[in-house]
Amino acid sequence: MAQGDFNLENEWKYLIYRLGGELYGSPLLSVKEVIKVVKIKPVPYTVPHYRGIISLRGNIIGVVDLRIKFGLAPQENKYGGNVLIVENDEMMIGALVDDVDSVMALNKDDVDLNPAIETKIDTKFFIGIAKVEDSLINLIDIAGTLSNEDLKVISRNRGVL
Repeated sequence: MAQGDFNLENEWKYLIYRLGGELYGSPLLSVKEVIKVVKIKPVPYTVPHYRGIISLRGNIIGVVDLRIKFGLAPQENKYGGNVLIVENDEMMIGALVDDVDSVMALNKDDVDLNPAIETKIDTKFFIGIAKVEDSLINLIDIAGTLSNEDLKVISRNRGVL
């Protein structure tokens, strides 16, 4: 769900997770499931944020490290955290996050759709900033943040394990 798809008349549920100490959220319906990190098989000669592949019930899924993708320091414990399984139009993708925090319902009063910030995320996939109590939460469309290059790498490696 991109910024233009955010329906302010309804309450939306977001999966809230942590990356590098910061809170992020993605539309709950875009996340198919959350799994604990399993051993990720590295694939050589790929982009730095592409961690490798996992087998999930017989499906080969490429895993992207969102910390590295967003310019944050890599996680030291490479087998800690969670993998969010998301689906775009073509395939399932794993997104490595530090920890899953909660599911949160947000309404139009909670979200600033046009914050004055600079981001590495293409703005059409940056939904906005949620203001909840004393916290600010970056709301993003995970599948949408992956570039065509990312998707090509993931697609090439789906049959490798």
